[in-house]
Amino acid sequence: MAADKREEIVKDYYNTYKEDERYVNLHRKVEFITTLTYIEKFAKKGCKVLELGAGTGAYSISLAKKGYKVEALDFSEHNLEMLKTSSEKVKNLSVRQADAVDLGLYADELFDVTLSLGPMYHIFNEKDRKKAIHEAIRVTKKGGIVIFSYLTNDAIFARYMVQKGNISKYKSLCDADFNFKPLQEEIFYSTNVKDFEKLFENEDVTKVMAVSADGLSEILAESIDKFSENEFNVYMAYHLARCEREELFGYTAHMLYICKKN
Repeated sequence: MAADKREEIVKDYYNTYKEDERYVNLHRKVEFITTLTYIEKFAKKGCKVLELGAGTGAYSISLAKKGYKVEALDFSEHNLEMLKTSSEKVKNLSVRQADAVDLGLYADELFDVTLSLGPMYHIFNEKDRKKAIHEAIRVTKKGGIVIFSYLTNDAIFARYMVQKGNISKYKSLCDADFNFKPLQEEIFYSTNVKDFEKLFENEDVTKVMAVSADGLSEILAESIDKFSENEFNVYMAYHLARCEREELFGYTAHMLYICKKN
């Protein structure tokens, strides 16, 4: 399908989805805390950060408040309006509308850290995925860090197909190997770790690490959401101690791929 169809479908989705409430539930906070932890492992204080697909600004606002110089991009007018409203008094943050597939508004090598924490969820053909990856790397300085987030097939199958009772739809949604088909009308694109990392074969970057952003948290959502503060802190400590281990990668919903520009 053409890119304008992707934009139309995704924009329509975010016009009604309450993106600003995404990290309210405890199981969703696991992803947020983990991702922010790894961003701050590599982002030096005061460095220049670009967030692509910033949504309503959970990461961008948090990073700006910590002193990073942040530019937040999204192509959803609805998300941008909410982001602008919630960040009115936040310093070090600018907001612009753009599509991660085309960052022509930026010259090469401008940012110390580039975050693509949402766009890869909604790009349905390989050509555009590679272009979005290339663009994020292009605008990053040499020696800079680029962090991508993407969705994994197995976690989506476990959560959406099994737990939510949609397994009878598997023939229309999955191929013969039970990988989800890249169907724009389904809004979200998911893949496998090795397939995602193959997209970087022709990019001048070095892989730093892969991280399971939420581990088993989506699958264990109902239990985690009932945790006391102390119980959640214990679970969070457990997760952070395990999130770089490959045995968790298949069943995390959100994976992080962290690379350094050569």
